[in-house]
Amino acid sequence: MEKIKNNTNLPIAQYIRNQLEDQIINNMIEAGTKLDESKLAAQFEVSRTPIREALRQLESSQLITIIPKKGAFVSEISIQKIIETFEVMAELESLCAKLAARRISDEEILELKEALKQCEIAYKNDDLDQYFLENGKFHAIIYQASNNSFLREQTKQLKYRLLPYRKTQLKVKNRMKSSFNEHKMITEAIIRGNDVEVQDIMRNHVLVQGKLFTDMIALIFNTKK
Repeated sequence: MEKIKNNTNLPIAQYIRNQLEDQIINNMIEAGTKLDESKLAAQFEVSRTPIREALRQLESSQLITIIPKKGAFVSEISIQKIIETFEVMAELESLCAKLAARRISDEEILELKEALKQCEIAYKNDDLDQYFLENGKFHAIIYQASNNSFLREQTKQLKYRLLPYRKTQLKVKNRMKSSFNEHKMITEAIIRGNDVEVQDIMRNHVLVQGKLFTDMIALIFNTKK
């Protein structure tokens, strides 16, 4: 078993979660596989505590299923479930954007512009990991600007489930470029206060459809041959 060390600044549990997440999404760990805590602790050279935390996070994303007294098992990836979840996410995010266009404060507008700037820097540097991070900040500002705490929390919870697939989206050719351009349109529409326009832009921004969908699915299932 190859040892894996955390050479990042991420908390160890999050680092382990990210490593396992990538392996599951890329089918390096097949559906039905049991994730043994002892073996994982040895592989990552840590105690079982961060392993258990990482597994709980993966369960929240529905990538694994934890069965009492039996352990953690990799879940079967369902294309239909991915589609359905993205459909709901698109509606939640579009409502956040619509309300943000009506309610955003001057301070939040400045924050949104700065988040857009950081997305641009990451995009121009072709830094997918950094873009993914800045993308999350961009969307979080819009959730906050909706001034609806219930909507914000529901959107954040569903977003957490979709994190692995949203990152896979960005790996599709030219997606980072189109994503940034959509961010610009979203920002401009919110600043203008055009709630109807921004709702449509955000919905299409989040939805998995057309060529993007087929390319993303190809990336997820590229080793299932």
